[in-house]
Amino acid sequence: MAEHGHENLAVGLAPEISIVVPCLNEGATVRALLESITAAMTAEQLSFEVVFVDDGSTDETWSQLLTLNQENPDLVVIRRHEQNQ
Repeated sequence: MAEHGHENLAVGLAPEISIVVPCLNEGATVRALLESITAAMTAEQLSFEVVFVDDGSTDETWSQLLTLNQENPDLVVIRRHEQNQ
């Protein structure tokens, strides 16, 4: 996510758009989704941030999000400790 769109975040300016993605057992798809979002927003030349919210997944979603966050420090990841019903 260090591609176009994040230079505003680096200097402390608010992004033009925030994308919030709720996740429940999406470990197999979060990387591809982030790549798709990044490609689309970069093509539009918008500054953006992506916020993933793990809503109590029981699969590898949280570990995948942590890995993505290490690779993309601007990525925001949040984990809810209770499962939605």
